[in-house]
Amino acid sequence: MPHTYLHAFTKPSRSEFLTMVRGEGARVYDSNGKEYIDGMASLWYCNIGHGNKEMADAIAKQVTTLESYNNFDPFSTDITDVLTDKLHSLSPMTDNRVFLCSSGSEAVDTAMKLARLAHVQAGRPERTIIISRGRGYHGTNFGGTSAQGLPLNKIGYDPLVPDVTQVDPDDIEALSVMACSSGQSWIASDRMPRALAGDSEVQAHMGLLGKDTGLAMQAAQEVGFVGLLAPVAAATFAQACDQGWAERDDAAMLAFLRTHLNQA
Repeated sequence: MPHTYLHAFTKPSRSEFLTMVRGEGARVYDSNGKEYIDGMASLWYCNIGHGNKEMADAIAKQVTTLESYNNFDPFSTDITDVLTDKLHSLSPMTDNRVFLCSSGSEAVDTAMKLARLAHVQAGRPERTIIISRGRGYHGTNFGGTSAQGLPLNKIGYDPLVPDVTQVDPDDIEALSVMACSSGQSWIASDRMPRALAGDSEVQAHMGLLGKDTGLAMQAAQEVGFVGLLAPVAAATFAQACDQGWAERDDAAMLAFLRTHLNQA
């Protein structure tokens, strides 16, 4: 008869487990007293070690003062402001805000929601595509399950969140190919995220598409501009359109693109 606790990533019929009962620093101990080196920090979240007295004292002090309170409008807590201000001070971004989550899975789902909401607020609700890499793990919530590149973790949960897809993690140009593939460019359909495709003016120009977009990618590849080609090629193509190069012959367009990509 198995215990009532339903373990994650475990056959429900399993009844015997390796039971950990104590930890000290980087070591953990099972119910038989055997010692292990915890090289994974449990699941990468016990980085300061097990049995950390400083952490335990800080938790105890806060719990005996105010263990929790909601932060829905109009409420906040002083310790929340202290923590988020500290996190902000450690971030390289000076104009960011901090949204607290309880797990990596929740953080991934929140990021996906905020990305789509940002486009809705910007008046571009059609921008819904979310791209992740194959073999990537993004948690067990519904959004993260949809975004992760581990097929076995998705079995049985269809239909998943729509407009979420993966690219080959070993192909440095996979994202660019997905963005600018002939006849299927997501830039052309105005559905690629702004962070990858440039601003709205670039989107408008790339909406022309056809052979000129191919010329942009061809020129980028000729000058050895590897990595995420799409944003730079798109911006360069937009500049060419602004200067009237799109109405000229292919050779002139290619010459312009080569010159400006070399300077990128």
